[in-house]
Order: sequence, then structure tokens, then C-alpha cells
Amino acid sequence: MLEQYKNLLSSSHPSLHLNTAIADLCSNDTGTNAAISGPEFFELDVAGVALGFHHFNNPSLCISNLATRLKKGGVLFIVDWLPKDVKPDEHIGSQHAHPSDNKETDTEEWKKMQKTIKTNGFTEEDMRKFFEGAGFEEFGFVVLEESFVLQMNGKEVKKTGFIAKGRKV
Repeated sequence: MLEQYKNLLSSSHPSLHLNTAIADLCSNDTGTNAAISGPEFFELDVAGVALGFHHFNNPSLCISNLATRLKKGGVLFIVDWLPKDVKPDEHIGSQHAHPSDNKETDTEEWKKMQKTIKTNGFTEEDMRKFFEGAGFEEFGFVVLEESFVLQMNGKEVKKTGFIAKGRKV
């Protein structure tokens, strides 16, 4: 799948420089990261995790490991969702949360997926602690106006998303 994605991007954007590899950046086991030990996987301008952060056992370690891959001034971004127990009209950053969007539908597909989910979402304070703990500055957090809509067994599940970012110093 990774190779197909790389080929598609390379053919549609020939000037794009793209490297891909499979590795575990949420582990202290350096042996699992041999695929990304070359210099092309360091001094990055930007790195990100989109809608996978809630599956990680140790998000703090993951952010710290990603920080080692960025050059000074590089930016890390995380796209994920707010916890499902956000109170009505609670302010998250400069936005209101949409708690009605944070309810999971009790489907078989959701029950299977729940086994891989390590947390039901992150608050702005959670993300700030992760970023600042890894030495990032210029932390930012924006709640997305539109919900993520997941289809599970023909039912819609809406989640309120966010983008968090920080700059490596």
C-alpha cells in the first residue's frame, strides 16, 4: 500500500521528493527503526500524525521521537479528536466543542476498533503537555469547525477534530 501511494504521488507530482518507510516511532526499540536510520529521515521541515494518535500507547514518547527527526525550526502537527466526554458549550481553545458529535455508535465495527484505541481523544492541555515536554515552542491548537464523519456498519459517527502544532527549538 505504501509503495502504491508513493507511485501515485510521484507520477502526479514529478518534482516532489518523497521518501517512505515503515517504522515504529512510538518505541524505544532502535532495532524497529532501522528502516529510517538514514540521513534522509532527519532534519525534516515538517512531520505529522493524522488521525492515528489515539491509537498510540505512549503519545509522549512518539512526539519526542518525532522531534528528533525535525530540524531546528521544523514543525510537528497532530490531527486527532477531542475526548467524547466534553461538556456542552465547553471552550476548547478559541472554539466551542460540539459534544453531540463525540458519541460513538455501538456497532460491531466500533467494538472491534475499540481494542486498538488507547484513549478516547485529547484535550488542548493534553497536547500542550506532550509538545512542551518534548521541547517544542509556539504551541497552537485549533478545534475544527466541521466534524469528522466515520461510517461504521452503515451508521455515522461524528467526532470533533483538532489540529495541534509546535515548532522545534
